[in-house]
Amino acid sequence: MSEGLPSPDHDKRLKELKDEYAPTTKQNPVSEYASAGVELGLVVVVFTLLGWWADKKLNTSPWLLLLGCAMAIFGGMYRLIKLASRPGK
Repeated sequence: MSEGLPSPDHDKRLKELKDEYAPTTKQNPVSEYASAGVELGLVVVVFTLLGWWADKKLNTSPWLLLLGCAMAIFGGMYRLIKLASRPGK
């Protein structure tokens, strides 16, 4: 056997290590909904601040602030409803 080639058990051992240390994809439903709630809150804050900033720059107060807030709320609620209505949950 050549010095630079891996041993015959290399692939088997590599697969075992990947299986052992691979992150699990199953998430606790409570944490999934909690993270969705935090995401909704952050999106509302960011879009509201962007609307407020755009209103200041374009002197259109309060329309862009309201538009940003409404877009964030509708988008976030769509995401929450989609998450809650997934089959198997």
